[in-house]
Amino acid sequence: MRSHTVAAEGGSAAVAQDHDSFEYHFHDTVAGGDWLCEQDVVDYFVHHCPTEMTQLEQWGCPWSRRPTAASTSGDSAA
Repeated sequence: MRSHTVAAEGGSAAVAQDHDSFEYHFHDTVAGGDWLCEQDVVDYFVHHCPTEMTQLEQWGCPWSRRPTAASTSGDSAA
């Protein structure tokens, strides 16, 4: 067994702007996992991700930002 993170492509995403939504990020994450994800875990992740990504940035993680992302909504941080 392995974490899906090791297979992830395209960076990380979080609800960070007014046009983003927790509901869309949840749906996008679960759909990207072919509906096999533990949805309670995804819900927790989606709601805590903005805070955790901000913390990583404060620790010096070199995020780059692009106005478009692999999914159809919002910005991407990779």
